[in-house]
Amino acid sequence: MEKRSRLQGERRPLPSPTLLHKYLEELVLRDRKSRETGLHFRKEFISYYNLNCRASSAARQLRRLIQERSGEQIQEGTGEQVKEGTGKRNGNEDHEGTGEQTQERTGKHTQEPIHELATERTGEQTQKGSGNPTPPGSPTPASADHYHVTIAVDIEPSVDLVVALLAVLKLGAAYVPVDSVSAINRVKYVLHEARPVCILVDHNSLFKRDADTVWSKFFVLDIFSLLEGGNGDGNETGSDTGSESAKPQETSLVPEPRLMSMIYTSGSTGKPKGVCITHRSVMNRVSWQWEEYPFHQNEAACFKTSLLFVDSIIEIFSAILRLVPMVICPKGVSANPELFVQLLEEHRVSRLVMVPSMLKNILFYLSIAGGASRLPDLRLWICNSETLKPSLLQSFFDVFVSGKSFANFYGSTETMADCTSELFTTREDCEDKCVDGNLSIGAPMFNTCCYIVDEDLNTLPVGDIGEICVSGFNVADGYLDGEVSNKSFVRNPYAVEDGFDVLYKTGDFGRIHRGMIIYEGRRDSQIKIRGQRVNIAEIENVINACPGVDKSVVLCHQFSDVSSVIVGHYTTLSRKRHTRLESAILEQCRKSLPPYMRPKLLFVDEIPLQPTTGKVDRVALRKKYERAFNRQSSRELDVVDDKGRKALNILALNLNLPTSAVSKNSSKSFFELGGNSVSMIATIVQLKGYGLHIPIEEFSCARTVQEIVTHVTISCAPIGETLETDR
Repeated sequence: MEKRSRLQGERRPLPSPTLLHKYLEELVLRDRKSRETGLHFRKEFISYYNLNCRASSAARQLRRLIQERSGEQIQEGTGEQVKEGTGKRNGNEDHEGTGEQTQERTGKHTQEPIHELATERTGEQTQKGSGNPTPPGSPTPASADHYHVTIAVDIEPSVDLVVALLAVLKLGAAYVPVDSVSAINRVKYVLHEARPVCILVDHNSLFKRDADTVWSKFFVLDIFSLLEGGNGDGNETGSDTGSESAKPQETSLVPEPRLMSMIYTSGSTGKPKGVCITHRSVMNRVSWQWEEYPFHQNEAACFKTSLLFVDSIIEIFSAILRLVPMVICPKGVSANPELFVQLLEEHRVSRLVMVPSMLKNILFYLSIAGGASRLPDLRLWICNSETLKPSLLQSFFDVFVSGKSFANFYGSTETMADCTSELFTTREDCEDKCVDGNLSIGAPMFNTCCYIVDEDLNTLPVGDIGEICVSGFNVADGYLDGEVSNKSFVRNPYAVEDGFDVLYKTGDFGRIHRGMIIYEGRRDSQIKIRGQRVNIAEIENVINACPGVDKSVVLCHQFSDVSSVIVGHYTTLSRKRHTRLESAILEQCRKSLPPYMRPKLLFVDEIPLQPTTGKVDRVALRKKYERAFNRQSSRELDVVDDKGRKALNILALNLNLPTSAVSKNSSKSFFELGGNSVSMIATIVQLKGYGLHIPIEEFSCARTVQEIVTHVTISCAPIGETLETDR
């Protein structure tokens, strides 16, 4: 019989209790280590015991304020409620004219007014897999109508951020990360769909500054005021003063909470999609990591990923729920490898999760700042979120010949960040676990199954390339929008066990080779930019919505591992380029898209098509871009003697712009011209390769390109070998 493409992770029972906050509450009471280890942020330290106490206090205070706001009083300990007033939430009963009081998601969750949240769970029980294949593409199985409450969070990395997250979970709510300085239209969409009962903010949040104007319909709460309003039981004396608040106390607004977070990702419909993440999927993911990559004595962890991305959940809870010391990386530090490496060394961080672009950034920096002698305690390096190139992994083992392990994880927000893993310990592993230039992404984690299927969800013979589909405990509860959810989360025709009823169609392609999955890329409009998922359809929708635009095609032109640019090629109804229209498009992109999704624009007379297929000719569009921007070539650097001119050429090369354009816009900053932390370090390394030097701090703080050129000095000698950026 022909072997089919299916890999099953080991079946394991989940730790108990499965609710993350309950697990922590029991842990800190029984393990005295909780009074000795905890979180470090700048000069602040809080033990895990007192972290739990402070979060419990904040949860009680938050619950009271929400109830007062909603006009409800829920009787303690009974789940019974007495209605007082209207029960309107956020002062936003109309939700910008929609008139909707509730939003239902077929077979998923229902957001209810506060006075209904304390009722018992109702609805049908989840249908279990019978073992008999069902028709491919059938709707997601009906699940119980789990009530949920959402609370938006806009707090910069700090101890108070972690306190806020735990307080939200203790309420039985799910937190929704938002960023008030991001694209305002996108933020409004997220808040309109997620409908949080309140928004927790810090002093720097624009929600707080504009609470009475732009965000007047929402209940905005300052986390500092919330903590000051508590009973002060989060003391740092290490005594038992706070023992009563450390004991589990009922603060939940929702009986049997299921969701713990709702994270929004880029969507093919042109709108971001809210992924419903459960306590179960998080617990499954972290418990797998505890066994496969266990924490040893004297290990330390690091929380450095933005809350907007799913990796932050793993960074926080994999350490906290094991009482492992954790340093919180201040905002912006991880983008500066000099400061970031110093932070990792100071706190002796032993493992780190990063996207390949961050790995490249660190390796660039180490090539000019100590090499393998740096980061002696960092023994486990983990890459995820985007494709890891064999050349980059080989560069890692060229720097660290021995004593380090490297894990390649694969997954997405919908599969709890990661669902498969592969471990590399030597440079030889790069060759042994690489097929046709693609590295292995390994095998499934606990309670997870991966299938390689065709368009009809039939499993393919081993070795054939097909779509990677995932089922099991790591899979999310779909999207908040049920219509979108049913396209990606379908009934699993091969389910024979509870928990494997739903199949998530990743859109990624791969094949199975010698028991490991080889990633083969995508066949749709989704790309990854510095580890962040981007669906170009969302960008195209923003451009096409601008009056005067006829059509647009957005592409990501990749020039090297660290050099890529998103370009929006567009035509106009008048068939002419208009400066005002281009400015309007850029302004709409600024309002609707986060910075990493904003494209450069290129007007074209027409969109070129392939003569045989009628599809967009991507090669022709790339050539149009290269001709229009006359991209700088590294070969020209060898014939330039002037220090300033050479520096300008190197800047242009790493900005994917002609030298003339950089010179013309020298009053703008490197980052305004499209630079990022990766291209910044690549520029500094390449400058050194040509005998030029500028400190990282001076480069990153420079307000203009001209300031960078002025600060560049001639160094003692060029380095013998540089990491090439224009291959």
